Amino acid sequence: MRLRHYELKQEKFFNSSSAHSELQSILENTGKSPNLYEAGSFSNQENTKLQSVLKESMKNATIAKKLEEWVRKKKITEYKTSTVEMYLSGINEIICLVACVICNVLLICGIGKDRPHLMIPWLVVYLIGTISLYIGSIMILLSNQFIKALLPFCIGILFTILWFKVKVMFLEMKKESYRRQRVSYTEMITAV
Repeated sequence: MRLRHYELKQEKFFNSSSAHSELQSILENTGKSPNLYEAGSFSNQENTKLQSVLKESMKNATIAKKLEEWVRKKKITEYKTSTVEMYLSGINEIICLVACVICNVLLICGIGKDRPHLMIPWLVVYLIGTISLYIGSIMILLSNQFIKALLPFCIGILFTILWFKVKVMFLEMKKESYRRQRVSYTEMITAV
């Protein structure tokens, strides 16, 4: 009988919105201050109702602790997942960094050995990077963070200027290479 009474009280409590709102309504109906230290100023009937609400809220404190523990475990699981994602994004960054270093080395070799075809990977990679910077800047702008959008936009402008300078150098080297091939071809024909 006593167990059934406890179950009914527990069910009644869970069907209500919360112990806090019930406590607040008691305090509002009595016109008393919500300060719990003034609980002695309540009548016996109000005091017993207040005590029962407080007891029910204390019972639910254990439920709240269990819920908090579950949330903490959930966050730990999410943290582990985000740690894996962090490592994967770190690997992606390392791959992109290595690709950029290789493209820069190819650019330097292409300029140094007068081979314009070695400049093509640099032009492609940095064109994609520059477009990505502009897209990132626009996305940051759409989230109303104007100052944060300036950095990728300014870097994008810098890369655009750099890209066009390398492209002009590529075209000049290509013309020079074509002219040398044509001269060597005409020398070969005249020698025969």
